[in-house]
Amino acid sequence: TPTPTHTPTPPPPTCGYGSAAPCQLWLTTWAAQVVSSRPTIANGQLFMGHSSHVDSVNAWDGALTKSGEGLWGNVRSTPFVKDGFVYVSTVGGAVYKLEATELAVQWSTDLEEEIYSSPFVASGHVYVGSTNGKVYALRESDGSKLWRQTSYLSGAINSNITLSLEQLPATLYVGSLGNALVKLNLDTGSVIWQVPLGADIYSTPVIYGGNVYITAGDTLY
Repeated sequence: TPTPTHTPTPPPPTCGYGSAAPCQLWLTTWAAQVVSSRPTIANGQLFMGHSSHVDSVNAWDGALTKSGEGLWGNVRSTPFVKDGFVYVSTVGGAVYKLEATELAVQWSTDLEEEIYSSPFVASGHVYVGSTNGKVYALRESDGSKLWRQTSYLSGAINSNITLSLEQLPATLYVGSLGNALVKLNLDTGSVIWQVPLGADIYSTPVIYGGNVYITAGDTLY
């Protein structure tokens, strides 16, 4: 993988919190590489996908810490970091668990479907949606498939999955390009309810105060 170009910028004395205007601290670029993954920060490191790789970058100065090995398909999802491991999905249809320091692959599971949805890890499971309208639960320890929910969605899932702990038992929420917001059982994937909305859903549901907030098309619900 090409080594990114790193350009630190000495900050002015007034740069930082409380300054009158924003200022650039550093700049890191991946020449001729597609970077469409939103970074995730953990323990001072930014984890991000570009083309078919996951890299870690020092959050304070932008220097490359580690460049991971090539994965199967472009990484457009947001890495999920938990307990020293990085979970990521690829457009090629694979879900990966990487060790966070060396970015070495711990396991990979090929779902044989394009994936733009980002993994979500909770309760020993890895949850992810596919462009074929399916939600998968994988075992966090080894990537084996636990369940697959396909019965309710007529469109692709580009939305990220959200976990709610406000009311027990915990539940999952996800939106689809079939215009549906769906609530799922965390352990079995069974549908608790689904609500048709007026447009495709690309956004991630937000849970607050017992309510679910989501955008579909030009509308906030």
